[in-house]
Amino acid sequence: MTMQTLKLYGLCLAVCAFGASIIQAGELRPYTPPVQQSRPYEQKPLLRQPAQDPYYQDFAAKTARLDAKQRAYLTKVFSQRLNEASKAKRWDEARHYAKLLDILNTRSAP
Repeated sequence: MTMQTLKLYGLCLAVCAFGASIIQAGELRPYTPPVQQSRPYEQKPLLRQPAQDPYYQDFAAKTARLDAKQRAYLTKVFSQRLNEASKAKRWDEARHYAKLLDILNTRSAP
């Protein structure tokens, strides 16, 4: 085969492939995207919910009467126990001390 024949076969092949893709493409119709009504995002402020458990409510009431030195001592002790429980993977105990610290730190804010 000559070079001219190869070019002709290549051209025919390209035309056939292009024609096949046009046939498969089908009819083009205008596309209308769906309308989406959006409202601006409103970030609501985080509200601290008081502990629902009576144990934690009682703890909150008792810590409200403590002075700063006593609160600092409890914070130190509960932080140590929280770290120990976390290291030992005692998650329920760690969660308990985290709640106590949260109540203690919330109440001690001026």
